[in-house]
Amino acid sequence: MRKVVLDTLQKGQTVQAFAEALGGRQVAGRPVQVTIDPRCRPWVDHVIEGWVDGPPTSEVAAVLSGRDPDADQKWRRFTVTWRGPGRYDIEVFPTPFNNAMDPLSPGIPPGASRRAAS
Repeated sequence: MRKVVLDTLQKGQTVQAFAEALGGRQVAGRPVQVTIDPRCRPWVDHVIEGWVDGPPTSEVAAVLSGRDPDADQKWRRFTVTWRGPGRYDIEVFPTPFNNAMDPLSPGIPPGASRRAAS
């Protein structure tokens, strides 16, 4: 479930562009369905600067760090959550952060994430 998400992520793309790219992929011959949570809409223009995969026992496939394109020092944390075969939701945490790495650390136990974007 994580592979298609992690293979689709690219630094420098917006959350919206990532959602569209993920929605253009296929899993087991079926198109991937992506739903962007309505609370996420104000921030879909954030630029993805980094990510980690979610904890192995979680349905969170990845946690993304998105930079506000209009305010270089404001970041938000987004989650890509598996909701069933070929179905993913993109959600946002409402709290902004002031640097690129803090958005990736709260709520993720040390050692739980196996891979970080390089």
